Formats: sequence, C-alpha cells, structure tokens
Amino acid sequence: MADPKPQQTVADFYTSTYLQTHMQRYQYALQMAQQQQASSMAVAQMLNEQLKNIDNQIADIKGAKSSDQFNRLVKAYGLKQDVLSDKARRQIAVYNQVNDIWNIQASLPTMSNAADQFASSLASAGTIESKARRYAGSVGGYSRGTDQAKAVAAATYSNFMADAYRKGYQTQFDASKSQIKTAIAQWV
Repeated sequence: MADPKPQQTVADFYTSTYLQTHMQRYQYALQMAQQQQASSMAVAQMLNEQLKNIDNQIADIKGAKSSDQFNRLVKAYGLKQDVLSDKARRQIAVYNQVNDIWNIQASLPTMSNAADQFASSLASAGTIESKARRYAGSVGGYSRGTDQAKAVAAATYSNFMADAYRKGYQTQFDASKSQIKTAIAQWV
C-alpha cells in the first residue's frame, strides 16, 4: 500500500510563501543592480575614450615646434573637444531617454503581487480572461499607451506565466495563452 501524501501545514505554507516572495525581491534587486552596473560601464567606456583622445592631444601639443603651431593645435583640439563633448552629452541623453522609455522598475512590486494573485485565482471559478484582465488592471507605475506600457505588458505576461507554472496551473495557462495576452494588452 502506498504511503499517503504528507499534508502541508499552515506554517509550511506561510514559510514557503515568504521564501518565494523573498526570493523574488532578491531577484528584482539583482536585476536593478545589473542595470546600474551596465549603465556605469557604458559611461566608463565613454570616459576612457575621452581620456585617450586627451592624452593624444597633449602629446601632439608638446611636440609643437613653434608657438604658431602650438596655438593652432590648441585651437583645433579645443574645437574637437567641444564636438566630442557634445557627442557624449547627446549619447548620454539618448541612453537616458531609452532607459526611461523601457524602464519597468516602478511596476515591479504591483506586477509581482498581481501575478501571484492571478496564479492563486486559477483554482477558483471564473474565466481566465476575466482574471487576467482584473489582475493586469492592478499593475501600476506606467503610463498607458506608451512604449513603457508595452514593456510592462510583456513583463506582466511573463510573471503571470511563471507564477501559474510555479503553482501547478501550467496546463490551464497554456490552454488560454492568447486570451491572457489579449486581456493584458487591453490594459496597456
């Protein structure tokens, strides 16, 4: 005779839920740290390139044979440096703008809660589409109809899927993928 499946106690349930939530927070913190590291690395590379240019300019200026040549090199490199500085400012502005457009950090806490509640609701009666619509509507931290909203929608769908799979509702989720995508898309 097979041994009966051990029952999960309330304490085990709360411990498991706490550990899952705690792990999600660590994962989000890691993602934010990685994004910040990538940003810092891009700025460091740009500054390193500028440093190389300045070193080359100093070497050329030190090798000037006359004061007239020295003055021409200083003016030429001054103009070149202004152009490079403007280029760097524009690159940083574009990078920051793209980051702002696709940044979903403000939505992550509500997205995580919505995904967990969505997955938990799959055990109860009701259509999956209405559940997806209800919980997708609870995700905040973005402006509707923007590129940022599209990024939030994609991340929300991924979180809904991950939580549904984690809670054992993979078959139910897979059978309704298009309905869930449509419901989420209606809220962005």
